[in-house]
Amino acid sequence: MILALALLVRGFYFVAFRSSDLHGVHLVDQNLYRTWALTLASGDWLGRDVFTQGPLYAYLLGVAYWIGLPDDLVLVLQMLLGCGTVLLIQRIGATVFSESTGVVAGVFAALFGPFVYYECMLMKTFLSPWFTLVA
Repeated sequence: MILALALLVRGFYFVAFRSSDLHGVHLVDQNLYRTWALTLASGDWLGRDVFTQGPLYAYLLGVAYWIGLPDDLVLVLQMLLGCGTVLLIQRIGATVFSESTGVVAGVFAALFGPFVYYECMLMKTFLSPWFTLVA
């Protein structure tokens, strides 16, 4: 049920985002990653300069662009990984404390606005909670 809640919240947010004026607008960091990824996808996988940001997300996005995924599909995939973050939070809460604690933590994580917001942006921010929980 927690996964269903997480999917429902993210689905509603994504539909609302697509119909908003912010859809397709890439601000500073989003534009940096998108431009970098497009450069990578065009074949310049090594670059010439020092990285100004951590390169993992740019390379993941570059691979997505290289195989032809549009921005909206990338955002959907990010939101699905965000659902995985919610499930990890639920499982850790249940393992460390109790099953009911895991359920409460999972529900809060499924509804946590900053998770949903950053999962629906072309930025690396959504990866931090997931990697932290996996570690």
